[in-house]
Amino acid sequence: MNTFMSKNRLKTYTSLLALLFATFGAAANNQTATTKPVNQQPSSLQNNGIPIKHSTFLHAYEQAWEELDANKRLEIINTFWTKNSVYSDPSAVAIGPEQLNDMISRVRAQYPVWVGTHGKVYSTGDNFWYTWEIRVAEDKLLFSGSDVIKLAKDGKGIEIIGFFSI
Repeated sequence: MNTFMSKNRLKTYTSLLALLFATFGAAANNQTATTKPVNQQPSSLQNNGIPIKHSTFLHAYEQAWEELDANKRLEIINTFWTKNSVYSDPSAVAIGPEQLNDMISRVRAQYPVWVGTHGKVYSTGDNFWYTWEIRVAEDKLLFSGSDVIKLAKDGKGIEIIGFFSI
């Protein structure tokens, strides 16, 4: 494979990772997604001392990744993201709801079936972070990483910074 192809493939994979940071994948029917929190019960965000606005944001963010219809997804994104909110990772930047929606659409088109999980959520003030994994068929690890999220006082996202482990 030539250098151009290698760089494009790497960019594709890193873009996927960037977009999947709190990822939540589609179930085997290619239409619905499954979120399986790692090391915690599904409702544990509210029960482990994590501020409600953090769990509310994360839930909405997960819903956006689960939604395959771009118009419905944009409606969800508008509930937690503003026109000035910034998503960034080593390979991509998205500012505002439309760009975030476009990024998710590209990833979902390339990988319609996957399961995303996240680890324990840690918070301090208006910031929180967690690790995540993306798995495909037969529980094969595709990507992993962590995300740092900064929220406004109203609970909407100001910034998401994604990091990749694989």
